[in-house]
Amino acid sequence: MIFLEALADLKDKYLDRFELYHFLDQEEQDIDLFNGMLDRPRCEEAIAHLVPDAGEVDEWFICGPGPMMDAAEGALLDRGVAKARIHIERFTAKASAPLLDKVFEVKIASTGAVFKIPGDKSVSAFLEEKGVKIPTSCEQGMCGTCKVKILEGEADHRDKRLKDDQRAEGYFLACVSRAKGNLLVLDL
Repeated sequence: MIFLEALADLKDKYLDRFELYHFLDQEEQDIDLFNGMLDRPRCEEAIAHLVPDAGEVDEWFICGPGPMMDAAEGALLDRGVAKARIHIERFTAKASAPLLDKVFEVKIASTGAVFKIPGDKSVSAFLEEKGVKIPTSCEQGMCGTCKVKILEGEADHRDKRLKDDQRAEGYFLACVSRAKGNLLVLDL
């Protein structure tokens, strides 16, 4: 019963400010604004109609196909939204900078096993193929669970998810980040 009361308190406190809109590219809806791909012009139109004071919104969360996320981010930035308040969930190994560009080695601290990460694989995908488990929940919308501590080496951070303090503590996201040098020793 206490849990239900806590949920009711949260609903009263936060959900009155939460708004969700569904834009469908393959199903026709009654309101034309919600029909079709969210390209840059449609993002600009949607923001102007639905959230005219976009700069006043505390946090923006964007998830979807890469071009749509880029279009939404650009439209928000053009409306004066601070980049730090825009959070993007990318569920592919493709980052804004070329990801698959360099071969490097990863050493697993607990076993001493060394793997050469090829230029066409993310660290998480390659290690998973080799039977090394890295927690991931991308498909469930839990970005950031592949966060791994680097014991030796330096990451070429390609993510937009980790906070500066997490990076300073030596963490990186194995799904998108690479090594700056030739070796990363991971706390796995």
